[in-house]
Amino acid sequence: MQKYLALFFLISVWSCQNNATTNEDRSSINLSEQTTNPTDQAIIQQFNEGDIRFFRESDDMVIGIIEDILRSPVLQTAQKRLTASEKGETRSYTEGNRKKYEVRYQGNGFKLYDGSERFLFAVSVKDNGFDIGFDETISNYYDIQFVKASNAKITYRGSTLGNLYYVDESVFISAFGERYYVNKNGFHSAYSIISMTRIPLEERLILITELFQMGY
Repeated sequence: MQKYLALFFLISVWSCQNNATTNEDRSSINLSEQTTNPTDQAIIQQFNEGDIRFFRESDDMVIGIIEDILRSPVLQTAQKRLTASEKGETRSYTEGNRKKYEVRYQGNGFKLYDGSERFLFAVSVKDNGFDIGFDETISNYYDIQFVKASNAKITYRGSTLGNLYYVDESVFISAFGERYYVNKNGFHSAYSIISMTRIPLEERLILITELFQMGY
């Protein structure tokens, strides 16, 4: 019996250490170094007139779609189709009948969790833009700042990583050696999130949707 208790204790300690390491690694990620996310694959399907579509310029392919963003958003990638619930104190994003994500609104922003209530990102909005934190205290974060009515920039620890431009009724995002564009007219700084491939694509679309609905 003592042998089993000792084994259980060792497993528990290892599990706690492993979780702590994971959280520590997540909060200390160097956000100036971009990664290529395998979920950024082209969507092959028919498009609706009111969709917001995000194109990757290198191959001119649609990688993400948001339908009905102002009312009952539906998010589409090559692998997933997520439907948003009504907005209250929280909002769920489901795939079929399964909850995949939850947004919890608080103060001047919100936090995003997965279906198992594991923290993913914290967002804090401000007069001149918003921050996307990789930890709950938002100590390691992307800072998106308005430059003027038609321009925003993505910064990390004082360094500019990319820009969003609204030129001649077209929106272009340039960051991390890749360019994207959006089929919709109008300047929304939230569009810049599509370039942040350290964040899984479906989660980028959720952050864009939530910030768009907040006026960003």
